[in-house]
Amino acid sequence: EVTDKWTSGNGTITTGRHGNGISIPNSLRIGLNPGPGSNRAIFGVAVKFNALASQIFVVVDDPGGIIFRVILSGLASGALAVANGFSFVNYGISVPDVIKTGQWYYIELDTVIDAAVGSVKVYVDGVLQINLTGLNTKESPGGSTTYGWNTAQLGRSAPAMLCDDFYVLDGTGAAPFNAPLGDTRIDVVRPNAVGVQDDWTPQPGSNANWDNVNDTTPDDDATYNHSATAGQIDLFEMEDISTGNTIKGAQMLISAKRTTEGFSQIAPLMRQSSINYQGSTVAL
Repeated sequence: EVTDKWTSGNGTITTGRHGNGISIPNSLRIGLNPGPGSNRAIFGVAVKFNALASQIFVVVDDPGGIIFRVILSGLASGALAVANGFSFVNYGISVPDVIKTGQWYYIELDTVIDAAVGSVKVYVDGVLQINLTGLNTKESPGGSTTYGWNTAQLGRSAPAMLCDDFYVLDGTGAAPFNAPLGDTRIDVVRPNAVGVQDDWTPQPGSNANWDNVNDTTPDDDATYNHSATAGQIDLFEMEDISTGNTIKGAQMLISAKRTTEGFSQIAPLMRQSSINYQGSTVAL
C-alpha cells in the first residue's frame, strides 16, 4: 500500500488513519490546475497533530505558485486560523480547543478566490467552525491575476503532523464534487480474480491475469500481462470494500510500457452492471 496510496519525495510513509499515511517534515506540494474561470478550491484531509505551535498546514497558492492566496493554521490554543496568504493577517479564528494533539481530525477548507466576494469555510469532522464572506482572498501583489489558484501544500511549517485521506476539488461538475465531501476515506483495492474477459496473455503463463497485477509494489518484468492485438480487453474482479459506505469516486492506476517499435496505446476500462466504460487512451 505504501507505493499506491501515498508517494512523496518530501515526507515519510508511516501509519495513517486507514492503512498508510504520511509524516510531513516541512511541506508536501500537491498540484491541481483547475484552468481559467475556476476560482473555488476545496480540500479535505485527515490530520493528527503531535504538537500545536501556530503551524501552517494548508496553503492555497496562486496560479503561478508564487504568492499564497489563503493559509490555514493550527494555533497553540487549539483554535484554527484562516489568514491572507500575502500579508498573513488573519481573516478569522475559530473558538479554542477545536483541535488537540494525539488524535485524528478530518479538516476541510472551502474557499472562493475573489477580490471582493471571496469566502472561506472550515469544517472539522463535518462541523462548520469558520464561515467568512466578503473577503479579498485575491490580494497578492506580484502574483498571477488570471484565475484563482493552482496548488495546495500540506504542512508548510508544520513538522509535527500526520496526514491521510486527502482530496482536492475545484467546485465544478455535478454533486457531490461541487461541495465539501465530508469525512472521506481512501482505500486501495487490488485484483483478486479473473474478470469476464481475459484476452491478454499472462507472463508467466501459469499465472491467472489478476495474479500478475496485484502487487503491493510493481515487480516490472517479473509478472505482467501483454497483448499486441488492438481491441483486446483484460478485466479483473476486485477486492470488496467495507460495507455501509458510499463510493464517491474511483481512480485506476496503470503501470504499462511499450516493448516494440511503433505506436502503441492503452485505455483504462471499468465494468459496472454488465456495461464497459472505457477511459481516454494513453500513448505508451
